[in-house]
Amino acid sequence: MPTKDQLAVIMPEAAKSGRLDVWYKPLTKEMADHAITTPAREAMFLANVAEETGELAAREENLSYSGARLRQVFPSMFEGRGSLAEDLAAQGPQAIANYIYADRNRPSGYKLGNINPDDGWRYRGRGPMQLTGRANYERFFREIGMPADSDPDLVLGPDVGARSACHFWQTAGCNEIADSGDFAAVVKRVNGGHINMALRLKYLEHAKAALAAPVPDVTEPPPGTERKPDGNVMIRDIKESTIIQDSNKGLSVTTVTAVMGASAPVITATAGMDWRLAAVLGAVVLIAGGAIGFYQLRIKRARLAMFRDGVA
Repeated sequence: MPTKDQLAVIMPEAAKSGRLDVWYKPLTKEMADHAITTPAREAMFLANVAEETGELAAREENLSYSGARLRQVFPSMFEGRGSLAEDLAAQGPQAIANYIYADRNRPSGYKLGNINPDDGWRYRGRGPMQLTGRANYERFFREIGMPADSDPDLVLGPDVGARSACHFWQTAGCNEIADSGDFAAVVKRVNGGHINMALRLKYLEHAKAALAAPVPDVTEPPPGTERKPDGNVMIRDIKESTIIQDSNKGLSVTTVTAVMGASAPVITATAGMDWRLAAVLGAVVLIAGGAIGFYQLRIKRARLAMFRDGVA
């Protein structure tokens, strides 16, 4: 699964605003549960989420269109229909939704199950994938074990919203399309067209780069050490070494106490050093200390022999 740092590269504004903190866990959990787990699937999914929601800013669809923008986004609906676009824009978002999303105004293959007068507004886009249309909402609620007529606003929350996005993606066959590498076909399945395609491609580029970057090592460093921003493990404080702590408690640490006089200056010098280098130096000190101890033992025995033999 993508890390939070990787998602922050893809959606920097979401990271800056704190929105990523709210959505990261629910989104990645549902991605895993819905098989959005390969680099291609993850990149295409996240690119569309970023564009559809303005980097997780828009929990529901913004339908505050001007007449000119309606003609641009939905040209076939307003071509040759006089001032209809301007009239709807003047009436506001609800009137716009109930017109552009009503099944009676949509061609075959693009119907959303909106058969009642206010269905377009009630079932407008919500969540990270902007789930839209009565049929899609009812299918989603049924398949997660909820009543089909559940409140659409439930999709505004992170948990249900993330689930709705990943459920739609999987059931719409987007995983398989992503596997083929056809991003334009994925966008068509998600969006019904290719609105803001240039921006989606830019997000896709960012997503691919972020997901290809190496994931930093997050394993716990050894006791008494800490991981620096560059990834190196450093000795934090020699006093925090478990060996030193045991020694201070009077526990048996023969290999240390036998050579502490010789090794203490070197151990102190390793504070803040890369732990691997410190370990090598420590081993050298222990070997040297052992040799010194053995040499001192030989001297001691020689001295005892001299005393025994009466030699000064």
